[in-house]
Amino acid sequence: MKKAVPLLIVLTVLAAVTVISIRLLPAGQNNARQGGRNVRGHIFPGNVGGYNLTDLVEGEAAQANIEMLHGGVGIEVTDAFVATYTRDRESFILWISVSGTEDDAHYLLDIMDEKIPASTVFTNRQVLQTESNTYYYVTGAGMENFYWVEGTRVFWVGIMAQNLMEALQLIINNF
Repeated sequence: MKKAVPLLIVLTVLAAVTVISIRLLPAGQNNARQGGRNVRGHIFPGNVGGYNLTDLVEGEAAQANIEMLHGGVGIEVTDAFVATYTRDRESFILWISVSGTEDDAHYLLDIMDEKIPASTVFTNRQVLQTESNTYYYVTGAGMENFYWVEGTRVFWVGIMAQNLMEALQLIINNF
């Protein structure tokens, strides 16, 4: 129960730092603004449905960020990314962790999902089943959040947008 409060603080600080860094960065200084990025085989488009890639954290910095959010559950994350996209006053932050195996990725997702009911930060857990995948939804940390697994990658996205499902569909289709 005590771990939920630091998670809220971490997510709030990350969102604030991202917003502040985006506003303070002079135009043209952020490579992500110039177009998409292919980082070790992971594609981050420069624009997704009008949302511009405004920040991309990768490698050790992103791994440390994601491992802290996962609370050190004992799964070795082999790679990680935190991508921020903005459109006017809307945005989404996408956390992607890459596990060594699909089993490890599913195990990590299961651990995350098991922690949600005890969380004081995330509420209103719902499951969205499609033909191809299962998506989990929670509200919290000032965002509408979805998380799921695809292969060896675990996704968590926090969305701040008027049309939540449009944003989610853009994310699913482009990542």
